[in-house]
Amino acid sequence: SSSNSRLRGADTRRRSRAQARKRASGRRGAMGGLLTTPSTAKQTEDGDSSHGHLAYGVSAMQGWRKGMEDAHLALPDFDADRDLSLFGVFDGHGGAAVSRIVADKLPGMLRATPAYQAGRYEDALRDVFLRLDEYLDSPEGRKKVAEQTETCAESDSEDDMQKMVDMGVSLEDLQGAAGDDDDPEQQAAIQRYLAKAKGQNEDDDDDDDD
Repeated sequence: SSSNSRLRGADTRRRSRAQARKRASGRRGAMGGLLTTPSTAKQTEDGDSSHGHLAYGVSAMQGWRKGMEDAHLALPDFDADRDLSLFGVFDGHGGAAVSRIVADKLPGMLRATPAYQAGRYEDALRDVFLRLDEYLDSPEGRKKVAEQTETCAESDSEDDMQKMVDMGVSLEDLQGAAGDDDDPEQQAAIQRYLAKAKGQNEDDDDDDDD
């Protein structure tokens, strides 16, 4: 009887680990880079301009993609002296790196264009888009895209691990899946998540002791 219990327990753990691997691989490759079910959690923000005549709201949802690929900027006081605001939404089209870089660099590059300084805003927008294209195609820009791509991939992988835990996969099962997974990148992603989760648990224990 005790032997049968141990066998059932081992079989349950194997099935749980297999489910963890299946969910991990499904999130990596299901539907050609899409999730099997959409992520409908929303990130929202709102604000207004210092003059009080403009208010805005933003809501972003990941949807079917494996990670959030889009980026936005919302600067109600972009140029307070000229009473100008700047808003933008940037579609990732297969990755978050370029959209995040554009959202970060566009405001400063726009201010630096001669057309903007001369008050020719339509020309300034066209010029800054062309300058951003040139930057992204430059050695410096390509290096930045590569760095941002790695950062985005790590962030998305950790998000996937958290979603699996939320779905009922235990940390022990994730540890087992890391040992069984043939994908080095997935192994590394699981180990990063486990290390982070362990650190958070230790912090919580310290708080309890206090």
